[in-house]
Amino acid sequence: MKKIKPLISIITPTYNHENFIGQCIESALAQTYKNWEQIIIDDGSTDKTSEVISKYKDFRIRYIKQRNIGIWRLSEVYNNALDISQGQFIAILEGDDYWPEDKLEKQLTCFDNKKVVLSWGRGRVVNENNKILYEIFLKDFRKYKDIYNNYISPIALKKLLIENFITPAVTVMIRKDALIKIGGFKQPYYAPFVDYSTWLELAFVGCFTYCDSVLGYWRRHTFQMSSSGLLKIIEAQAKLRMEFFNSLKNDYIINLGLNKKIIKSESCWNFGRVLLNIKHKKQARKEFKFAMFNGILKTRIKALTGFIISYFPISLESFIKLLGFNK
Repeated sequence: MKKIKPLISIITPTYNHENFIGQCIESALAQTYKNWEQIIIDDGSTDKTSEVISKYKDFRIRYIKQRNIGIWRLSEVYNNALDISQGQFIAILEGDDYWPEDKLEKQLTCFDNKKVVLSWGRGRVVNENNKILYEIFLKDFRKYKDIYNNYISPIALKKLLIENFITPAVTVMIRKDALIKIGGFKQPYYAPFVDYSTWLELAFVGCFTYCDSVLGYWRRHTFQMSSSGLLKIIEAQAKLRMEFFNSLKNDYIINLGLNKKIIKSESCWNFGRVLLNIKHKKQARKEFKFAMFNGILKTRIKALTGFIISYFPISLESFIKLLGFNK
């Protein structure tokens, strides 16, 4: 008897992506794995996004246009698509991103292990013209393999609370049952994202698997939130990190060997960046100082850099970009 291939539901939120949504859809159509559905939810685009989408007649594509509710209610868009989805797996493909043609076929094998609830892989960051800017991958994967793969749930929190290593989201695939178990995609009221908050919750549900192949192309362009609102994202991640840690039971903190000062140091480094950007130098130095004396080596170096720069008329964000601290 021929084995039935599982259905993969592709969630595609989009807003004013007329220049990119065509390539996004075509990358789904080009997949070597054919059993998928794409649920495109348009958050009230005012450009020609709907016209571009209307050109694609494939029965697997479902297009829903709603009134604009904005980035601060992004989880509603994601969870609306999740409720509609019929697949066993959820893949994320936002309207300005795209995939290599073997993404679904290659990644689905990661879920042969029934304990795996999430998989992600290498991502390439591209600009408006598809020029590759750099690649995101886990340089120390072998060293921290057990932690990254969350083999002893939720051991991934040990690193995930310091940095969101499950990035970019365009490379992520999730077992739908796991998402349902945590109540869908998560978004704190102060956060313009759903990814980091959702990964933290999924760490309690099952294993993760890193696929060391390029699984997605994440676009950086002028009008997206990740460019114009970078500091808002940084501040929200810092706040979420501490709120989540403080919500953990003492048993988890002890068993996982979580160090509050180390975790707080990462948030202090982020808060310092935000404060320095709005010219609150004295407060920024206070945050940097805590991180300098309590963080891991990488965080201490970054905090020291911020502390020194606070005394000069230099942009910390430009310096960070130059040194590649954000990669």
